[in-house]
Amino acid sequence: MNTNNITLKLLMTCCFFCLLNPAFAQSYWEVEGIGKNKSEATIDAKENLAFRVNSTVKASTFNSQVSQSTIETKNGEEIGTRGKVDSVFGATSEITSVPIRISNMEVITSQCDASGCNYLFRVNVDVWVEQLSIDIDKNHQLAQQYLASQESDWKGAVFTNKAHTLLKSNKESLLVLSSLDHDVAKKFYGPQLILERSTIDRFKNISISIRSASDMYSSKTKSILARNVATTSQGDIIVYIKGNVRQGKKSNTYKAKQNLILQVFEAKNPNVVVSQNILSEIGESPISKELALDDAHRKITATLNENSIYTLLN
Repeated sequence: MNTNNITLKLLMTCCFFCLLNPAFAQSYWEVEGIGKNKSEATIDAKENLAFRVNSTVKASTFNSQVSQSTIETKNGEEIGTRGKVDSVFGATSEITSVPIRISNMEVITSQCDASGCNYLFRVNVDVWVEQLSIDIDKNHQLAQQYLASQESDWKGAVFTNKAHTLLKSNKESLLVLSSLDHDVAKKFYGPQLILERSTIDRFKNISISIRSASDMYSSKTKSILARNVATTSQGDIIVYIKGNVRQGKKSNTYKAKQNLILQVFEAKNPNVVVSQNILSEIGESPISKELALDDAHRKITATLNENSIYTLLN
């Protein structure tokens, strides 16, 4: 056997082994990240990766007109007017992406100086696809367990919302997965759709009434919480809101403490509190106690806007 035949057989054996061994068929992406340190560079790299994987461009144009008129006079008398109209055109664009969760970013090179750091990362796409698939499947199983409860009580409502949160996360993960490997993503579309429809049906069967004490801020809070849920006057679940305020002055600063008590009752047993949360904030103002109270209200309202009834009272 001559040297050429031996070389040819070795090459054929190596190619065959590479086809059978997934480690030799892995694909990698490289992505750059810039920041003051490795932590900031990693965040920047993940943002760049998110735009590469899935991004949406929204563009809009605008047109405005500005009119000007000039009065012409001669010897102190008005003889006419002149006018002109200027048009202003412009365009704006916005690029958005879905958040990504990835843990297998490896550092290839890094360079830091007085101005900051520049990192080059490598991502194993095959490992990423596998991890996304595991997470999506796990969320589907958990959502199915949460939706197994057929009760229309508060516990059933909380479980339904948990399923909704898991499916919302899956929807974002599926956008990423479909960009990485559409064939793998396709097998999750059916279960995702079925579970989303089940969640919608469950929400339709949940009836919530929101009631408040007579004070103005509790009434305002009622309208904020009602924005994210379907409410009715006679619900199986009753959310009651009441508040109390303490005001004073220390040194030259007015202070106000606002407590907002949120309670959940069920119509089948209206005298028993099944869940409760107390939101409390202190507001300050150098001018008046009213402005101090406004400051406390602003802080609580921000918390209300960032949450729903389910997350506030879970």
